[in-house]
Amino acid sequence: VKGATATAIFLPFLILAVPIVDMSAVIVARLSKGHSPFLADKRHLHHRLLRAGLSHRSTVLVIYSIALWVGSLAITFVGMPNSLVILGGATSLLGYVTWRAWQSAR
Repeated sequence: VKGATATAIFLPFLILAVPIVDMSAVIVARLSKGHSPFLADKRHLHHRLLRAGLSHRSTVLVIYSIALWVGSLAITFVGMPNSLVILGGATSLLGYVTWRAWQSAR
């Protein structure tokens, strides 16, 4: 029952992970530069994809695909033990942080 309750609570957050992570990253970036978190800029994911040369349609499709992938992972995690889900999340976070550090060093 506890696992089902945790899943019911966290599943919507995982499905909404793309906009939540995008918003959080932009707010942290703004605050780290001493700017207001409410100040508009072009740091959001869709602006970055457009600057990378994607069309508006392709940008939307990429964001939808990421959201679909994360949502599918969330649904896949429903039957797994919590320890495996936490291990998978921690491994993903470590991989992302390592990748960002490698990108910054280049």
